[in-house]
Amino acid sequence: MFFRTKEQAIQWVTDLRLDAAQLSAECVDELAPNSIRIALGESQVSPYAIAKAIAQALGNVPEICLWITEYGIWPSSENWHLYYTLRRTYGDLRKLGEAPAHLFLGYETTDLVTFLYLTLLFSWGGHVISAPSWTTVKISHDGWIVIEAEHNRNEVIKLFTELGLRVEVRDSNSSVRRTQ
Repeated sequence: MFFRTKEQAIQWVTDLRLDAAQLSAECVDELAPNSIRIALGESQVSPYAIAKAIAQALGNVPEICLWITEYGIWPSSENWHLYYTLRRTYGDLRKLGEAPAHLFLGYETTDLVTFLYLTLLFSWGGHVISAPSWTTVKISHDGWIVIEAEHNRNEVIKLFTELGLRVEVRDSNSSVRRTQ
C-alpha cells in the first residue's frame, strides 16, 4: 500500500483516462446513467460489512485507489488517533491533507477494507477507483454511495440488496428503479 499526494493521484487517474478534476472534488449526489446509488444514512448494516461489499464490487484488479476528499465535516465521528496510528504502521507520517490518496495493490484487499471501514465510520467522503477502470465508487459524508460499474452490474446490485440496503439503479434510458 502506498500513500499519494493529490498531484500524484491526479496523474494516476489521468493515466487511466478519467476526469481527475471530478475525482479530486467533493462528491456530488448524482445518479448518472448506468449507476447504482446506495443509501446508508438510516441503515443498521455495519460499516465493516459495507466496506467488504465495496471491495468485493471492485473485483479482482491490479490496483485500487481510495482518494479521500471530504473529512472534518463530522468531527465527532472522527478518530484521528486511530487513523494516524494505522497510517504509521505503513511507514507514512504525513497528514491526510498532504497525501489523501491510498493506493492498494490487488492482493491488499484486507488493507483496502480496513481503510474503507474507517472512511465510512468517520463519515468521510471520497472516491474509489479501480485500475483498469471498470468500477468507480463515490462515498459521501452524508451517508450514500454511488457505484458506476462497467462490468458485473447485477452482481454489485445483489451484493448490496442482500445486505438489506436500499438500492436505486439508473438505467441507460435514465429511468430509476428501487429495491427495498
